[in-house]
Amino acid sequence: LFSLAALTLLLCSLGHARREALLVALMLASAGLGIVRLDAREAAVTFPGLDQYENQDVLLIGSLIDEPDEREDSAKLTVETENVNGMPPQGAVLISTDIHPRYGYGERLRFAGLLQSPGSFETDDGTYFDYASYLRSRGVTHVMYRPAIERMGEQDRNVIVAGLFAIKRSFLESIGRILPEPHAGLLGGLLLGVKKALPEDVTE
Repeated sequence: LFSLAALTLLLCSLGHARREALLVALMLASAGLGIVRLDAREAAVTFPGLDQYENQDVLLIGSLIDEPDEREDSAKLTVETENVNGMPPQGAVLISTDIHPRYGYGERLRFAGLLQSPGSFETDDGTYFDYASYLRSRGVTHVMYRPAIERMGEQDRNVIVAGLFAIKRSFLESIGRILPEPHAGLLGGLLLGVKKALPEDVTE
């Protein structure tokens, strides 16, 4: 899938293909990237251990196992933990933080803050959203809100996944050159799951 997508993108860059060819490449890459991301999330399903630190201030070390989910003024980081307070319980934690500074897939970071279990909340239409079950389906069991973050100067990344994310960024740039906004943002959101490109009413 990715070989076909890369070839199609190359032809587009050389001016030998139409918009339709770019769309085909995007769909092929999106399908392949979705498979890899699903595998990565399945691998990150947590083991028992983080519950004992719930509602406590902790020092957590871990690596980003996905691209940051960036919004207008905030970002969510999916982190696979190496240790908590010097102990080795493993799990995945969703970190909510500011948009700056920006972090990237594979970065190894240290977090200091309150470890919490995600709860349900009421939506605008009056229904309740089971946020904990939603995150658990993505391999995440706990959250931290705006902890102190320190870069550790090391990276733990899968080179294949990193390459796929690079292809994804290239596709988004190609869409931006071909289509005007908001069409480019909507297409990027629909094909590649780039939520920051989608209108606010769509992401809600």
